[in-house]
Amino acid sequence: MASRLDRALNGEEALARLRERPLRRRHCDLKMPKVDGMMFFREVSATMPHIARRLVFVTGDVAGTDAERFLEESGCRWVPKPFRLKDLVRIARETLG
Repeated sequence: MASRLDRALNGEEALARLRERPLRRRHCDLKMPKVDGMMFFREVSATMPHIARRLVFVTGDVAGTDAERFLEESGCRWVPKPFRLKDLVRIARETLG
């Protein structure tokens, strides 16, 4: 089965696309414009909880930030930036396991 790649320019667009075409997994930046990753996760959790656990976030330095607290409390998978492609692929596979 071929993988499908989709992209959105901001969190608002990502939510709209997810409602149209729920994909097997989503990779999102925590610092998306319009709707950030935390709000994106909360919206997906409330409306599509079966997809929420398949989200993988990418983000820069999180130590001591709201992002760190969010990632710990939500249990979301994430990859620190800059990341190696093999790390992103590994985590993506784990979310489908």
